[in-house]
Amino acid sequence: MKKFYRALLLGFACACLSACVSDDNPEMLIGFYVGDPNTNIPTGVSRQIEYLPLSKTSVVIDKKAFMLNGELTDVKVAKIPISPREFLYGFQFQCNSKGARRLAQTMGSNMNKLIVVKSGETVLGVRPIDTVVGDGSLFVVSEVENKDPSDPNKGIETMQELAVQMNKSIKRAQEILSEN
Repeated sequence: MKKFYRALLLGFACACLSACVSDDNPEMLIGFYVGDPNTNIPTGVSRQIEYLPLSKTSVVIDKKAFMLNGELTDVKVAKIPISPREFLYGFQFQCNSKGARRLAQTMGSNMNKLIVVKSGETVLGVRPIDTVVGDGSLFVVSEVENKDPSDPNKGIETMQELAVQMNKSIKRAQEILSEN
């Protein structure tokens, strides 16, 4: 029961902190959701259709996140080579031990679906579930829009700014959990 109240308190605190993200309050709620690329399935009360800003596709995602800030330890901007001259840019999330178990369980039971990472109503990244990640290190391809398409480096700068905000939020969630 104590764990339930702790999770409830963390959720409430994160919701309050993420109510308005600004330069004065850089804390944000980071949520990981299971999604399905098949938008022909009914959404009902537990799912919703989400539109991915960069890939311009729609997915059906669970309304309830399976993982939040309190189960993360760090986030970095990362790139993965897909050819000698092309890279995928995204976020590399590192989970704590509890988050790593939850991530592995969720991925194992949702093969061929998606993980959609959001902050508030903004989609930050997406990853197909094609394997189980056992070490708690998850790369998601960025869905963050580049505000200046003429300068590709601006998109990376935006991602780095978001990573700084997310790390502050992760640290704050860890502080809240350690106080309880």
